[in-house]
Parts: sequence; C-alpha cells; structure tokens
Amino acid sequence: MDDDYTNDLVNIADDYAIAYGATTYVPAAQEPRRDTTMSAEVPATIRGLSSEEEGVRTAALYALSDAPAASLISCTAFIMELLRHADSDICWTAAQALGKLPAEALDSHASHVIRHLEDPDSFVRSAAVHALAKLPAETLTAYAPEILGYTQHTDADVRAAAISACEHLPVQVLVDHSSAVLRCLEDPTEYVRSVTVELLGKLPAETLATHFRTGIAPHLSDRDWNRALPKWSMREATTD
Repeated sequence: MDDDYTNDLVNIADDYAIAYGATTYVPAAQEPRRDTTMSAEVPATIRGLSSEEEGVRTAALYALSDAPAASLISCTAFIMELLRHADSDICWTAAQALGKLPAEALDSHASHVIRHLEDPDSFVRSAAVHALAKLPAETLTAYAPEILGYTQHTDADVRAAAISACEHLPVQVLVDHSSAVLRCLEDPTEYVRSVTVELLGKLPAETLATHFRTGIAPHLSDRDWNRALPKWSMREATTD
C-alpha cells in the first residue's frame, strides 16, 4: 500500500477525531491490529469503523469512501464483512467500495458477493450485481447454479436482483439453463417478470424459437413484456 496514502488516512483520522471530540483516539500508527480477519495492510483509520468513538468511526467512513481502488484490495475481506454492518451508512459506503474493487480482488470472494444478492438492503444488492459483472466468465459459469437458485427466492426483490445478475452470465450458460430462465416468466411479481423479459434478449433467436410456443407465448398478454422483449429476438423467434 502506498505510504503517502496511508499517512494521509492517519491525518484525516486525527482531524476528525479532534473535530468530533474523540478524546480516546489512538493514532493509527500506534493502534494495535486486533482484528485478525483483516490484512495487516488495512489502514488503521478504516479499521476504526469498529471504534466506539463517533469521531474515529466518521474518519474511517470518510477514509473508506475516498480510498482509491489500489488501496482497497487488501481490505476486500473486511469490505465483505462491512456489507452486513448494522449501520446503514457504513453498509452503503462498503457497497461503494465494493464497486471500486478490481476483478482479481473480487474473484477470490465470488461466493460472498453472490450471497449479497439476498441482502435486505437494495443498495447492497445492486452493488453485488454490478460487482458480478467484473468477474471472469469461468467464475460466473462455476457459480451459475447458485445465482440461478436465487431466482426462486421467497423475496421478489432478491429474485429480481438474481435475474439481473444473470445478464452477466456467458450466453452459452444461459442457453444451457434456458428452462430455468424461462420459468421466471411465471413469477407472480410483474417487476420480476419484466426483468426476466430483458434477460431473454441475451438468448439466441434459435433458443427463443425452441421455447416460444410453450415457454414464452403464454405469457405475452402482459402489456409491459411486448415492449421489453427485444424486437429482433421476437421477430426471429416467431418466424421459425
């Protein structure tokens, strides 16, 4: 990690600790690394999110929000933990940090990212969907069954997030699981069905044609689906 950036974080923490009256603040350079789940390279100011002092937590929040992507890579596991934090401000800032992480940092935590598709916070769910878009095709392929499994979740918002995540799956994976994708057209929630229709635009025309009469046509009475389904796909499918 860049030493200049770490020093800047220390200075930020000092300033906010003074401004918010954090009288028991320990300078970052002297703060013991108590959390063994975090890399030793995680700046002490970011680890200050667990502090009982409001000023230190505020400093850490700003530090995490402003941190460049390169400085967050060593914090990846910690960021994953913060996504489940009870404080919504911390949770949302962690979601923003998640969006900064490069593919190589996210790849080793793919299963954790996928689990956040069912997060109760819509902002975190959205961050998870966008993070999945960065993962390499082979990783997404390996986790395709798990992602598709969330399309049958009891929560409609989770189902919608999972279907949106499926848009990042390789086309061949979607073809191989087309029956599971088309099953989402039967979802009782209109919004989920609409997201599914958008996903159908990724399927090849021949796949749509194969399922058109039994899996698609019965569901085309909804006024929103005809508009959402890509016209080129429908034209090719119906002329088969």
